[in-house]
Amino acid sequence: MIPLPLKTIHPLGFLAILLLTSACAGTPPLTLPSAGDLQIEATQAMRIESQGHTQEAIVQLALLPTQMQAIATTPQGQTLIKASLDNQGKILAETPPWMRGRGPDPATILRDIQFALWPADALRAQAWEVKESPQNDTRVISLNHIEWARIDYEGSRKAPQHIKIMRSNGLYTIHLKTLEWIPL
Repeated sequence: MIPLPLKTIHPLGFLAILLLTSACAGTPPLTLPSAGDLQIEATQAMRIESQGHTQEAIVQLALLPTQMQAIATTPQGQTLIKASLDNQGKILAETPPWMRGRGPDPATILRDIQFALWPADALRAQAWEVKESPQNDTRVISLNHIEWARIDYEGSRKAPQHIKIMRSNGLYTIHLKTLEWIPL
């Protein structure tokens, strides 16, 4: 397939730059939490806001005892990435040929979803620091006492209506609006 001209993929290029510059190199891996805490299939509308720009995608997510899978598509249905995380913390990702080298970083997308959905004890077991509000509607994630992200929930972590993930470095804010949430 012939790569699309840069001018044509400007919104996707924005998403690629945004996600690649926030990659998770040098951070502890996150393995799957123990089975039973949260097993779901979900569809969420994702909106990323950064420096006055907005990018939208639809994320289909499956969180199973031995694997996490995520597929991100444009609202029109064009696949941006397919990614999975196995129970060893290994991320496998596929991007279409036209996005290779400039597509979204699957590790970053999965990491943000993990921070929002994983139980606090599972994050702490991987060297992350987690502070949660008494109402469980806010979570702050830190690494080595440096704040990484703040996550706000409408509804609960186990059945959120809306999740807002704000990177502490101000790089971006992600909104995940739940369209469908099926506990398994």
